[in-house]
Formats: sequence, structure tokens, C-alpha cells
Amino acid sequence: YYKGNLVSSNGTIATDESQNGKKKTFKIRADYTILTDLETYNLYFIEKYNSEDENENGLYLIWLSKDSEKDEYEGDYGAGIYFPS
Repeated sequence: YYKGNLVSSNGTIATDESQNGKKKTFKIRADYTILTDLETYNLYFIEKYNSEDENENGLYLIWLSKDSEKDEYEGDYGAGIYFPS
């Protein structure tokens, strides 16, 4: 979904974990800047794990946009795949 050849990527990863009795939840949030030889992009994703609800296990959200359009598309998204044009 990005144009050009990958030059570099730089990002951060944050995790949240909680346990209440047998219930355990875990969330990974990653935010990357992807640099190609043609454009700079932003990639954001969330992965979840919930021991009591298998519907909440796996990739929750993925979002990719051009860096020049980041402010236009950035927001509080629910579950889904977001590739702004």
C-alpha cells in the first residue's frame, strides 16, 4: 500500500497488561514512520488478547497514511483496516 522502495522504518511499541483472577488482557500498540525513496508514511496498529473473549484476540486495528495527510486522518478509530487514499 505504499509506493517506492523501503529506505527505513522507525517506531515505538507500547504494551498494556492486566490480570483480574483468571481474566488476562494484553494490548500492543505500535506507531511507525516508514520512509521510502518516494514518500514518508505513518503506520499504526493495535493487537489485543483477552483470555475470556476470543473475539478480542488478534489484530484489532491497522492504519496507514502518507505523513503529509496524517493530521487529516488521525483520530479515534474502532476496529478495522484504514488505508486512506
